[in-house]
Amino acid sequence: MLYEEECSLRSIADALALNPIKVRKLLITAGVYESEVAEKVQDTFEEYRETQDYKEAIPL
Repeated sequence: MLYEEECSLRSIADALALNPIKVRKLLITAGVYESEVAEKVQDTFEEYRETQDYKEAIPL
């Protein structure tokens, strides 16, 4: 896996013909990308999911 080889988000995105932001989102969702911001977002999302269903937890 490219991420395990410590490639940059840009190089992974280029290899997969995706936007780097999309790559970061996918890696966060998969639980393999870590940062303070990603952890805060995940914690906040989990907090909302405890009281709301999935669709309500993500305001559009």
